[in-house]
Amino acid sequence: MRHIYPVILHILTGLLLLGVATLSAQESRITEVVAYHPAPGQFMGSKVMASEGVSTYQELLQQAQRIFVQEGRFLSLGGWGGYIIVRIQPALVNQPNQADFAILGNAFIGNAEPGIIYVSQDANGNGLADDPWYRIRGSEDYRSNLDYTITYYKPKDPYNDPIAWSDSEGESGLIPRNKYHTANSYYPLWEGDKVSFSGVLLPDCMKQEHEGGLWKSQPYAYGYADNHPNDSPGSHIDIDSAVNAKGELVQLDRIDFLKVQTGVHQQTDETGEVSTEFAGIKPLAKGTSITSPTAKPAVHLFYSDNQLYVESEVTGTLYLYNIDGQLVLTHPLSVGRAMVTLPAMNDCYVALLRLEGGATTSYRICRQ
Repeated sequence: MRHIYPVILHILTGLLLLGVATLSAQESRITEVVAYHPAPGQFMGSKVMASEGVSTYQELLQQAQRIFVQEGRFLSLGGWGGYIIVRIQPALVNQPNQADFAILGNAFIGNAEPGIIYVSQDANGNGLADDPWYRIRGSEDYRSNLDYTITYYKPKDPYNDPIAWSDSEGESGLIPRNKYHTANSYYPLWEGDKVSFSGVLLPDCMKQEHEGGLWKSQPYAYGYADNHPNDSPGSHIDIDSAVNAKGELVQLDRIDFLKVQTGVHQQTDETGEVSTEFAGIKPLAKGTSITSPTAKPAVHLFYSDNQLYVESEVTGTLYLYNIDGQLVLTHPLSVGRAMVTLPAMNDCYVALLRLEGGATTSYRICRQ
């Protein structure tokens, strides 16, 4: 979580808590925090990480249950790899050809902290999160490390020293302490002398406007937690976009458990670490638009010499993102043929098409 907009964060947090309505008895909702393992971060020891006054993991889990489920407040997952697993009751049913739920966080314009989403079905019916996990495929798969591991090491003086880390790529470094949080340990002391996390490493999302300027993080196109505002279609998740460890789409008729994990390993002295915040889910009504690579629209794209030629059988909108996940243009689609002039291309674009009827799909467009 970044703290460069304290007033805005305070206001948005209040709106967030008001906006997460109590669900009816018939709707799926989160009933239990099954596991909560925040990675090192500046908010360790605070309510945002359910760790105020905590000395054991059991105490942490009890506080997480109270803060997240009973009080309806969000939890921060800390730096890269930190995660939470929750139970959904009744099971969230997969509705074909549409988005199934919104993933809730505290993202707003200029403050995206994308997290990886995993889903699981209680196939053996024992009520435990011990069945296979499947990852929601996101827009940045093609430029992410899908098999990454990091280990954080407990500092000699946890209340004053930075935290050392090493990873599966042979890299190492330090998680620095900042001037805003000086009295607490940034390391989860209940985890012992070291703690490791494995998962998907997304590209860095934070950029500085100019030297000495503010740091901002733009959202990626789709498929992540705490990435788009809660009321944006970008927060919509389609269960049909779940993939197995081989990247193959799987068919799930429902999900009983959900896991969210911080996906970006980036920090600065001014803003601290990128840390995904998770505030719950919101089941979506029938007919909600998909943000999914599984849709099959009647649209054909051709690219040549910075010109994108579009042949479409339906109306809709074209959204073009650059390689850093930043929106660079939008263009309305009409039935028939159209030509769109693209900005100068240094590498690749991701074209996201939102079509009449709600279907959404994406294409990767690269320089020839």
